[in-house]
Amino acid sequence: MTTSHVRSLYRTCLRQVNKLPHVYVRHFFRLKFADDFRAIYGHSNNVSLTKRKLKRVEKTLRKIQGAHAGHVKAFAHVLDMAYGRKGKLRWELMEPLVLEPNIGALHQPFQNPIYSLELKALLTTPYSRTTKPLNPEALVNPPKLPARADPSSEEARLLGRLSRRREMNLRWRYFTQEWKKVRPPVELAVPVDSSMKLSDEVGTLQHKFPLNDVGILDHILELVGSPARPLTRRERKGVEEDSTTVTRARHPSRWLRRRYLSLLGRIPVITLQNYRRGHTGYHVSLSPIAISPSLHGTHGRLAEVDADVAPWLKGFEDVEK
Repeated sequence: MTTSHVRSLYRTCLRQVNKLPHVYVRHFFRLKFADDFRAIYGHSNNVSLTKRKLKRVEKTLRKIQGAHAGHVKAFAHVLDMAYGRKGKLRWELMEPLVLEPNIGALHQPFQNPIYSLELKALLTTPYSRTTKPLNPEALVNPPKLPARADPSSEEARLLGRLSRRREMNLRWRYFTQEWKKVRPPVELAVPVDSSMKLSDEVGTLQHKFPLNDVGILDHILELVGSPARPLTRRERKGVEEDSTTVTRARHPSRWLRRRYLSLLGRIPVITLQNYRRGHTGYHVSLSPIAISPSLHGTHGRLAEVDADVAPWLKGFEDVEK
């Protein structure tokens, strides 16, 4: 492939990126394509490697073009790349939670993998998993670990204890396959407590999240606007009649807002709780306005009971009694 063709492809990529609807997403793909083409020029002597990199760039370009054409899956793919649901950014978000606690363990033989507190919280909740959440006991004793790993078990007494190397291999394999099923959070939420927010220890915990200061969730919430749930027809009519109601600005495209609401369903919110010096707890949830199967039927998705419906519900309760 000639240099002129590569330059033309780069210009095409930038033109398509400029059409993306959100500043953060445009900025992400400008940086990504700049890195990709810099790598292509840096390996221009390696023809096979250059072809593979160009093929990857063309695939990403087709996804962006599909997003512009209104293809839901293509648009979701673009958002997942930009917000770290897949690709290189996903690993960069997971690295402080997965690799940093295990740096010492990687250099020591027969050392169990270490689950950080943040990773434990993410593994044991449905809001951050692509599959079913894990039982906390599974983090101590993986399901595929034979009973012989316990020296006090009957199998260990009859057949001998499982070799330490085999046990470590099973533990690390389980650790690796399970953290890869986690959707990483983009920032650490801190409860409204000024003393906690100014704490040096809390600042250190926030540094584990590379995008903590970017305000990604706030940007998404500004784009999708409010309310926290869809209004009923009666509620919409009441809003139209009340001229004093202040509506929050949001993107005019309902289709695009729904794409971002679905994205919120793939971004877990991890909140610091039960914080004391030397002890930390975490709670994992989703934004109440997210579109996710995990939130179906929850309180935030239900309409409020108004004066017209309340008597009917009361009569229904009296019949049940």
